[in-house]
Amino acid sequence: MSSEHQSSTSQSQDAPAPATIGPDTDLKDLTDLQIQELTEQIKECDASARPLVSELEPLNSLAEEYAHGNATFRAKIDDLGRKGWKGIRRIRGDGNCLYRALAVAELFGILEDPQREEKARQASRQVEEIQGTLDRAGFERMVTEDFVEPLTDLLKSLSSSTPPSSSSLLQSLNDPETSNSLVVFYRLATSAHLRLNPDEFLPFLFAYEGELQLDAEGMPDMRRFCENQVEATGREADHVQMAALAQALGLKMRVAYLDGSGASAGGEPEVDWHEFGEGRERTFLYRPGHYDLLSQKEA
Repeated sequence: MSSEHQSSTSQSQDAPAPATIGPDTDLKDLTDLQIQELTEQIKECDASARPLVSELEPLNSLAEEYAHGNATFRAKIDDLGRKGWKGIRRIRGDGNCLYRALAVAELFGILEDPQREEKARQASRQVEEIQGTLDRAGFERMVTEDFVEPLTDLLKSLSSSTPPSSSSLLQSLNDPETSNSLVVFYRLATSAHLRLNPDEFLPFLFAYEGELQLDAEGMPDMRRFCENQVEATGREADHVQMAALAQALGLKMRVAYLDGSGASAGGEPEVDWHEFGEGRERTFLYRPGHYDLLSQKEA
């Protein structure tokens, strides 16, 4: 756990809980439980209102949401624009948004890569390695293969000389059976990494404020945490899941935090960035309880 995240976690524990959560709320003032509650609200409002994955939209579509609202949000969206971010791809807020967003980022990243065929083959080899990790973590291959197959099929199509079009890939990612299988695959990959490396991630659980069960020695029970908070669909990802997922896939997951916190030292408000892992970059936009994708590509 990086010092930056330890500091952020400490601030969230020490800060008093806000009476209400609104556009002016600073993410650092929210407890894990409040973020969980907010996630449930978003899920209820968003479950049927949006597709699972949207088309790439101009970043100013996000600014329009706050045109008559919080000036700090607008300033931070402007900050993203000045730093080269041009688009947003929205993900349905159903509690699976981080895992679904990652699947979208990975597959579109391959489709748009100049070395697409080789990148797709590399990803296929990684999926095979993760299947072995799932085996070692105790998951039954007969079960996990059902969730691995849709991803391997998509990667096979991306490695061919006639890959799917952007619209065809988006259609596949909006197919509930395919899309939800990808979510489960990434959840299982996260859980397996946590189960096989419990000592490395236990410090995250000491700071976790959600549902947490202890083992016979009074320590956080990693297996039960994985069963209840990682493998269960509809459970939003926290720092521990993101750190494990980034390690498992060899990623640098960059997260732009968009909230109502003000500028430091009297300057213009800027987006706070957090990073997990090292490797190929995938970039997310986080608002309390929800993840979307940021893009430097024009919509």
